[in-house]
Amino acid sequence: MIEIESRELADIPVLHAYPVGQKDTPLPCVIFYHGFTSS
Repeated sequence: MIEIESRELADIPVLHAYPVGQKDTPLPCVIFYHGFTSS
C-alpha cells in the first residue's frame, strides 16, 4: 500500500507518495511537472 500527503515545496503544492511506514526513509525521487506550459 501507499500513503499520499499534500505538501508545499517552494510555495508549489505537491503530492508526496510513499510506501506505508516509510515517510521519513530516503527513497528514490520522481518529479512530474504537469501543465507548466499550458496557458
